[in-house]
This record gives sequence, structure tokens and C-alpha cells, in this order.
Amino acid sequence: MIESAPISLHHHCIKPANSNLLADMKNNYPEIGHDVMGGEVDLLCSPVSKMFASINEMALEYEQKLTAVGCDFDEYCRIVSMSDGARRFLQDKLTAATLVYFAFGAEYRQYLTDDVSILSKLSIPLLMIIAFQSRFDTSYRKKACSLLRYVLIFEYNIN
Repeated sequence: MIESAPISLHHHCIKPANSNLLADMKNNYPEIGHDVMGGEVDLLCSPVSKMFASINEMALEYEQKLTAVGCDFDEYCRIVSMSDGARRFLQDKLTAATLVYFAFGAEYRQYLTDDVSILSKLSIPLLMIIAFQSRFDTSYRKKACSLLRYVLIFEYNIN
């Protein structure tokens, strides 16, 4: 279940498979092993309603942080351009994993789906990316939060 966001997106959402797109995603978001921040652990152990509210607040904060380091967003919170400095920031091991997930979703937004039939098959990183997608229905995003809690607490015993 712990596969990278690019791999999970490619396996479950991109039909037909596109190896060039996968290579691009893996190049832009390599598997670095970002440090997990204390606040991220608290977030994932929170009740779904609190997690969802926190994710909405984080999305606003992350858009501002990414703008400050060289990302340009459109009115739908999609990344339309990214400086080399912003790319390096996202690939830095010290950058919060949740910020990287937010950026991935904003950059590859057109490939994300709100198909509830595949939600339980998605990786933990991709579930977090789905939770950040304000264009999706609130109930779908909360379901992604619920699945995150379930997988982490019951399957990986982080509680």
C-alpha cells in the first residue's frame, strides 16, 4: 500500500498507461523520503473532521509558501509554472511531505480522479493528495481522510 504518489496515480488513474508521463512525475517528485513532521503525525491521528479542517488551512498556507519560492498558481489552485528554486525546494528532504503532496496534486491535478470505486486502492500519499483537492466534493475528500486514518492506525499501528 505504500507506493509513491506518481506510481499510485499511474497505476490507478491514468488510462491508458503513459510511461513518459510517469517518468516526468518521478523526475519531478523523486522518492526522497521527506522527514515526517510532528504536526503531520498529529494531523493523521486526528478525527476526520479536524483532519479535514486542518487540510483546508494547510492548503492555503502551502499555496502561499509555494508562491514565495517561485510557483505560479491559476484561480483554481493549479500550478501553471514553477521556478528551478521551487523545484529544488520540493525535492529537499527537509520540506514537509504534506507540502510536497499538495504541490504534486496542484501540478498533476488533471490526472486525479474522484472515482470512489478506486479510492480504497490508492496509496497513502495519493490519498493525502486527494484530500487536498478542493475541486472534489467534500464527502469524497473526507472519505480519503477516513481511509488515511484507517490504513495508518489499523494496518500500520501508529496510534
